[in-house]
Amino acid sequence: MRVAAEVGEVLSLGPAPGGERRMVAITGGTFEGKELAGEVLSGGADWQVKWDDGTLSIDAHYALRERGGALIEVRSQGVRTAAPAVLERLARGAEGDPGVYYFRTAMRFTTGDARLAWLNRILVRSCQDMRRLDRRRRLIELPLADTDSASGDLQASVAVTDQLERGLRRLTVDQRTVLVVSYYLDLSLADAAATLGIPVGTMKSRLNRAIDALRASIEATERLPGYQAERLA
Repeated sequence: MRVAAEVGEVLSLGPAPGGERRMVAITGGTFEGKELAGEVLSGGADWQVKWDDGTLSIDAHYALRERGGALIEVRSQGVRTAAPAVLERLARGAEGDPGVYYFRTAMRFTTGDARLAWLNRILVRSCQDMRRLDRRRRLIELPLADTDSASGDLQASVAVTDQLERGLRRLTVDQRTVLVVSYYLDLSLADAAATLGIPVGTMKSRLNRAIDALRASIEATERLPGYQAERLA
């Protein structure tokens, strides 16, 4: 699905703990995809945190009206980061080669319309499908760096992200799914269980096993020959 949003000027709230807070009003627009099309409603906003190194933490929250009349809540969260010189060019509005910067968001949809109830689990389904249908994991990206605190060391941040990415690749579909709904979507155990359609006790045990598996996966990755040399290259 492609969203073409109309936005206002960047409004800076000034420096704050963790970085400069900024807000960009979403004033309208359109969206279109294989199964959905309609308009972007005014009243939403893209809230951003600009770290000291220029990295942007992004949290957009807005609403759509589908052609059939259904209203859809959208939450799009992610991160944009690169070398400082690249981020400076992007901040000035210059075009950039996608190969030299990281820019990923993940979108979550919520609606009360029965026709579109499948949207309420679209992020989870994408997480599952990406391993069953595409080993390259192109359907969802996780912003694994800590986006609530400023970082003066981009290289260290990227190293941590790389470590977690490598660890996640070794997990099963179910393990990745419970981690996404618990930590990326920040759902409570009860809400995560309801989203996945499983009992709370089952959700809790799956989450504990997934955390243990991720920890073991990261430790195993660090023991691979050449891993430390690759990180330092």
